Amino acid sequence: MWLHYTDVELTKFRTLDISDLKDKYLFKPVGLWLSYNDEWMEWCANAEFYTSNIDTHHIYEVDLNNIFKDSINLIKITNIEEFEIFTKKYAHFSKEFRSQKIDWYQVMQDYDGLMVLNYYQIKHSIKLNMMNTWFFALDISCACIWNGTKVTFKELL
Repeated sequence: MWLHYTDVELTKFRTLDISDLKDKYLFKPVGLWLSYNDEWMEWCANAEFYTSNIDTHHIYEVDLNNIFKDSINLIKITNIEEFEIFTKKYAHFSKEFRSQKIDWYQVMQDYDGLMVLNYYQIKHSIKLNMMNTWFFALDISCACIWNGTKVTFKELL
């Protein structure tokens, strides 16, 4: 189950205009962030992050069934091989940040969203170094969707 936590009520999700992101450094892609099951809440509780107003959140279940019918063009990272292919294709060394930088603008042009499953298994298979910091910043198995025409959602709380 894919969940989205927010302080505001969602009425619809629009497709993002990414044209103004072309020359901006993005540590993560911009879009509707989803947690796989309750991994986000578990991470927040363990990190003592953002838990003070948990009861006031809106929680939405996001239907990603279309993804598995190939109606959404989604980049999936579910194992170390897919991580390495993605990194090889989209990562570039940034002298300014002295680390690997993902060209999220290009990823957002090529795909409707990003899905990362098995985050902890992949994390333990790669070394934390300046080439992989982008992946460690995700924190959990997650998805980020920037094409809003491809998903539906319903409020759970």
